[in-house]
Amino acid sequence: ILAYDELHNAKRDEALFAELERDCREARKWGMELKFASQMMEDFGNIPQLATQFVIADRGTPKSREYLRKTIALQTVEENTLKNNVSLGPGGLTYLSRIVAKNGNYVSLMTLTIGPQRLWALTTDSDDRLLRNTMYELLGDRPLALKLLAIVFPFGARKAMTARKEALRTTSNKNVDADEMNSIARTIAKELIENQTFLLDSQKKRMST
Repeated sequence: ILAYDELHNAKRDEALFAELERDCREARKWGMELKFASQMMEDFGNIPQLATQFVIADRGTPKSREYLRKTIALQTVEENTLKNNVSLGPGGLTYLSRIVAKNGNYVSLMTLTIGPQRLWALTTDSDDRLLRNTMYELLGDRPLALKLLAIVFPFGARKAMTARKEALRTTSNKNVDADEMNSIARTIAKELIENQTFLLDSQKKRMST
């Protein structure tokens, strides 16, 4: 398996991108599976013409969906499904899957759901990453840090961080800077660490009932 994320970076290198397009044509005979990811369809060049599966994880804009209609012949029913159903929510990421087979296309909606500990481990949200890394630093035990974060903030701590940031902004009558955000994260992290026994015991009781 060859997986390449942020494909727009490869597109800047003409020789590399030409090699990737050639791999799309020839790699199958070597038993190789290719996976490419990027935020914009324009980043894929001619690769969509050779692809046998599409995973569309964002509903996009009218302009981007028009591009899909032109490049991969996105059908009206697919476009409506994309607009109305594809999103990221508490239940996971619902995406549009299209498999291109010799006898036709197979299109379906699928939902990728992962647990709160994995969400915390993989989060790219700036507030969540700040709190997670602060927990790592103060606690010195990554698995335990992820467990505590998952118990209290199963869907992330952005709301809690934002609420404290707004309270501080109202009190000080100025914008919250990076040092103050670090202070907010340390305060929340210390609260979780100080209450870890209670939190872990409460989780055990919930799981046993």
